[in-house]
Amino acid sequence: MKHQKKSKQGKGKRALFSLYGISIKLENKKATCGQFWALRLKVIEMNEKINEEYRRLKSLFENIDPSKSNLVDELLKKAAFLKCELDYLESTIKINGSIEKSNKGNVRLSIYYKTYLSSLNLYQSIIRTLNTIMGKNVIDDDDEFDEFLKKVNA
Repeated sequence: MKHQKKSKQGKGKRALFSLYGISIKLENKKATCGQFWALRLKVIEMNEKINEEYRRLKSLFENIDPSKSNLVDELLKKAAFLKCELDYLESTIKINGSIEKSNKGNVRLSIYYKTYLSSLNLYQSIIRTLNTIMGKNVIDDDDEFDEFLKKVNA
């Protein structure tokens, strides 16, 4: 995955570094190196979580049709990323709440909550698609309930 570093210079010596939505505001240049490496560690930790979730999801789709494996693999990568993002957003919402109050006293939904809701919808859509693909490849064996239905209907 690509890491992007954005640096915006504002008034004075302030700068903003952002990687994967994790931002650090820097007040002076002496703190830049330490804070930037702390941010890099957070990104590495996030990538590890994404890879762990990808492996977990991949294990659920081991017996997929080879012709669909590329499609499934890309969907699994997206689902893993979204799951980790949703976890991060959820923890942020738990800390800060889902409603913000402006300086003028207006109340609105927080940007974290709005992002959480849209990401959740996308994640659910991907999981639904994966389940549909998986459902077409699974051969259902008769279980106890199916046997019971056969006896009742006979």
